[in-house]
Amino acid sequence: MRGNVKKIAPILAILCLFALVWRLAGNIAPPAAYPGKYDNSFMQGGKVYLYDGNGGWRDVTPSAVPDGETLETALFLDQNVGWAVSFNPYPTGDAASFTIYRTADGGADWASAGVPADWCGGADMDFIDADRGWLLVHLGVACGSEGVAVMRTTDGGETWETVSVTDFDKNTAGCIGIGGDKNGISFSDANNGWVGGSDASGLIYLWATHDGGYTWQKQDVPAADGMPDAFYITYPPQVYPNGHGILYICDTGTMRTLFYATDDSGETWALFSDNLPVSGRMQTLYRFSPDGKSVRMTDGVSMFTLLGGKWDISAINPLLPDDIGIYKMVFTDEKTGWLIPGGEGADYILKTADGGKTWTEVANTG
Repeated sequence: MRGNVKKIAPILAILCLFALVWRLAGNIAPPAAYPGKYDNSFMQGGKVYLYDGNGGWRDVTPSAVPDGETLETALFLDQNVGWAVSFNPYPTGDAASFTIYRTADGGADWASAGVPADWCGGADMDFIDADRGWLLVHLGVACGSEGVAVMRTTDGGETWETVSVTDFDKNTAGCIGIGGDKNGISFSDANNGWVGGSDASGLIYLWATHDGGYTWQKQDVPAADGMPDAFYITYPPQVYPNGHGILYICDTGTMRTLFYATDDSGETWALFSDNLPVSGRMQTLYRFSPDGKSVRMTDGVSMFTLLGGKWDISAINPLLPDDIGIYKMVFTDEKTGWLIPGGEGADYILKTADGGKTWTEVANTG
């Protein structure tokens, strides 16, 4: 009997150790998901900052920006793959109007490609994977109209093809209309994309493509009732692989915010919220969750959170300052968010750890 106990004892010890490890593993939280492409980076003071995955931000600005060019925008798919755009509105000779930078190692190294254009007043950008992306290049404005070019890459930004041009003296077939100001571009897959903007028609301004940007059609989005003095500013929607998507529209005529939803990948849009008591104290900022099922929005006075189809409204204490030009809000997890002031000399950001109820000033590389 004593011999059997000696044989069983090591086995029991191993089983107990295994049970202990199993129990401890169950109490260890899985690593937090890295934020998506609209929440993992920002620009401030001409520099690019990337989330470090540990509650802070790193300066990953490309070091070889040509003289006369200014960094305009940046986008990262994840902690490694990203792009940045710089432009020179007044090129001379054969100089490129703007430059595309691309990195595959989180900004440690950047490659660049100059893109020739007659003129460039800035660009908006979206990528759906490491290879396929689009630029909306702003060519010039006049009397409520704006020319733009849509460019596409299929090799990660090394080369670009102009697929559509809207200009005052030359247009490609099926291009976006010249009327109205354009303010952004988004794509859900290789074919379907949108450009937002505004005009004086009193209608919602949204253009859609279903062939990768070659041709565009103005999309019919029903306006909210009882808004005769509306002036809509439409921002490009976010549409997800499950077919769900959200479209945000600001009506500056009546100071109302409108949210539309789609469950058919953006073919149709239905209004689901138009009565939020926005103060108008500062530019309204919003963020969608990675699956599009929840929304966060702030006007500097309140934090509006949409969960389960209902809005929760929390007062911000103290109020956010309205004179520092906050232009972007990101959330790196459910509770942790950041507000990014713009303008020359801005070198700090605001952080919340309670979902947006309170904000604290921190260094932008903290």
